[in-house]
Amino acid sequence: MIYFARLGPGGPIKVGTTIDLLRRLKEHEKAFGVEVIVLGVRDGGKDEERRHHRMFAHLRLKPGESGPCERFRPGPELLDYIRRECRMPDLFDGAKEGVRLRPMRVHLTPPEHRLLRIVAGFSGKSMAALSAELIERKLKDEAVRFGVRADLIYRPA
Repeated sequence: MIYFARLGPGGPIKVGTTIDLLRRLKEHEKAFGVEVIVLGVRDGGKDEERRHHRMFAHLRLKPGESGPCERFRPGPELLDYIRRECRMPDLFDGAKEGVRLRPMRVHLTPPEHRLLRIVAGFSGKSMAALSAELIERKLKDEAVRFGVRADLIYRPA
């Protein structure tokens, strides 16, 4: 599979191939020291990867000491291509017991916290469940705003 991954917020886009995306992402996070965000994947191997490198050669960063650089400036042409031609990977294929959630801390002001508690009370949901629902809804709205196909990420429960 060919993957397009952003190396840190606002960072360059790595175009590469792998058969184990999760392992590869962890390797990149360790090597580059930043969070790696998958923007999209598509089917293909080394030949297809080289075609993408040629297609976006004008956005390629200068090669490093370790050889040719597979990182590209996040120009509009590349970002549009990813939105149009790629899909989000299903990183959880084969998960038997469902998706393992990662804990997240949300900082709320005292008025926001009171409002969350009140709305949760009226809705009959826990504050955690309501927070997760609201965050998911807002993320989907933002995905639409930026042209990311959220329907490829979220599966109906």
